[in-house]
Amino acid sequence: MDMRSGELNEALYQKMAAAQETYRAWLLEQTPEEILKHAHRYLVREDILLSLECEDLPDAQAEALLRSTDPLEDVAERFDEWETGRMGHISDAMRYQADAMIRAETGRQGPYPRIQRCSVKKERPRTSAGQVLGTVKKKAERGGR
Repeated sequence: MDMRSGELNEALYQKMAAAQETYRAWLLEQTPEEILKHAHRYLVREDILLSLECEDLPDAQAEALLRSTDPLEDVAERFDEWETGRMGHISDAMRYQADAMIRAETGRQGPYPRIQRCSVKKERPRTSAGQVLGTVKKKAERGGR
């Protein structure tokens, strides 16, 4: 490919974002039960896009992923193979939140540092998990239509 680094990452982002829009449209046509079955996958794919919004890949990696017919699904599948420490992260988040509440109430400094968040470089409309679940609820109330 004959693109500069920023262009490679932008092209990859656009390809992945289009795939996610297609997946979202398909998902919203499903029954509430089917939507719930795919909710985790939807959120993983959203997080992959967020990751690409926060940090560019090296040119060789962006080019490699651009050669895939569906790089978003490829990365999601790879992530599923690795996702073994999720419960540890949930436990850490619970402890961090409890510590933050104690600190707010007592002024005591706890062992958990502030979590660093990425600053999003690209703006795009997002569908939150709450919006997807709201759609599921509405569909369920209408009898799955």
